[in-house]
Amino acid sequence: MFKPTIDNAIRDMKTSMLFFLTKNNKFYSSVANKYMKDKEKFLPFVIEERREKFIESYAEWFQEVGTVDDKIIAWELLNWEHAGDIMMLLSDNTDWSLVDETLHLQGHTGGTISALVSKVLDFSPYGLDFVEHIWGAEERKKAEKEIASEKKSSTSRRKKSSNSRESN
Repeated sequence: MFKPTIDNAIRDMKTSMLFFLTKNNKFYSSVANKYMKDKEKFLPFVIEERREKFIESYAEWFQEVGTVDDKIIAWELLNWEHAGDIMMLLSDNTDWSLVDETLHLQGHTGGTISALVSKVLDFSPYGLDFVEHIWGAEERKKAEKEIASEKKSSTSRRKKSSNSRESN
């Protein structure tokens, strides 16, 4: 049995796709499944109502095997893993020097840090603090406005949906 690494999970998923091995109408790989089981360690550090979306978004990259270059899939999966590692470090009394050291060791570029910040902002209860630490107070304010706008838009859509069901 292969160790559940990114490369082995992608390789096993390719084999599963060759033989049309599916589970719940999605291609299934035992190695990819073990890889994702290990990533459940990040869930306690994810906003509770976003946990299912976190795992779904993370695991969805395995369904792209065969249609997206393996290097891109591996990059995306590693970025999710890095985001999870950062979220594990964030708390009410975050040691920002440890966060900075971890980011340095992860070896980010402008593109990878941007993708990582987006994930942390979307899934961590300390996402706004992280944005401020990385990009400054002005970017935090922009992110706060965007989040408030999305919440307002989401509430408005739910009300419209509810009203249209009531009129039917």
